[in-house]
Amino acid sequence: MHTNSLNDFLLARELGLYRPRNLQLWENTRRTYSIASCTKKAFAQEHYAPINTLDIDYVEGRYLLSGGADSEIRLYDLENNPNNKSIRSTAVIRKKKGHDYSVTCIKWDPNNYEYFISSSMDETIKIWNIESMKGKSIKNVFTFTFDAHVYSLAISSVANHGLIAAALAHPNIRLCDTRTGLALQSLIGHKNMVFRVEWSPIFEYMLVSASADGTIRIWDIRRANQSLISLDYLNKGEPSSATNKAHNGGANGLCFTSDGTQLLSSGHDRTVRLWDVYTGRNAMVDYPNIPNTTNLSLPLAVTPSADCSPPLIFHPTSRSQIFVLDLYNGRLIKQLQ
Repeated sequence: MHTNSLNDFLLARELGLYRPRNLQLWENTRRTYSIASCTKKAFAQEHYAPINTLDIDYVEGRYLLSGGADSEIRLYDLENNPNNKSIRSTAVIRKKKGHDYSVTCIKWDPNNYEYFISSSMDETIKIWNIESMKGKSIKNVFTFTFDAHVYSLAISSVANHGLIAAALAHPNIRLCDTRTGLALQSLIGHKNMVFRVEWSPIFEYMLVSASADGTIRIWDIRRANQSLISLDYLNKGEPSSATNKAHNGGANGLCFTSDGTQLLSSGHDRTVRLWDVYTGRNAMVDYPNIPNTTNLSLPLAVTPSADCSPPLIFHPTSRSQIFVLDLYNGRLIKQLQ
């Protein structure tokens, strides 16, 4: 967009230079680019150890889940803030009723508003049912148990197969069937632990995984014995070559763009890379080096292209910062801390 103010945009729209829908895009983009750290503390400090994972519900954007290294899960109502006081959790799942060790990932079920899923260093994934958003009744309805730490989980928003993908401190990815309660299927190909998994937002059977072996693999889960593509940052290897590397070091961050055609990755080599999902090619965007030393799953976020143009990346660092980057040219927009 080439307008500098709202008045400029309104004039351009009246002249027929822009469609009415572009006004909303312009305003959303302006707000996103002007984001800044809040100077007022909004949440009461209730976790007594670092918070590892957050997720906001898909339906109202009102209910927030948090999971911490203290093994606790907390539920917040973001609109329940009387007299502008600090937001406090409306419910908490403590160690005795929840996980025994650090909570590594938490996700609302995109297919059922009353459920969420959590993973932990206690080698489990738990499915929870919330009977009331006031948090008065949260029940653990099922637990999947593994023989390794669980770094992250993923559940598809477009699939009908009901599978939860689990990234473990083990080379194999496990697929958990929520309908049968079994976790029999494994995806085999990585040589070291898997930090993160992500389902495609458009293809039901496509899963992507990032591993400590430096590889990122794209899977069709109907072919569990071999990945479709192993990404190569040099764009030289064959798509399935065993020597391909996505990062010179562990890969722990993944995020699809909203249209599912591109994939963002981050690794311990301090690099961020953008990939074409169909070809597996590195787009060679010149992103700045970003501190990334965590041996955990790294959550990345990309704004939807329909809401922000050009899209922005929000990338957390190991120095308590969030880098905000232009998705397409790699320019550092700002640092939040």
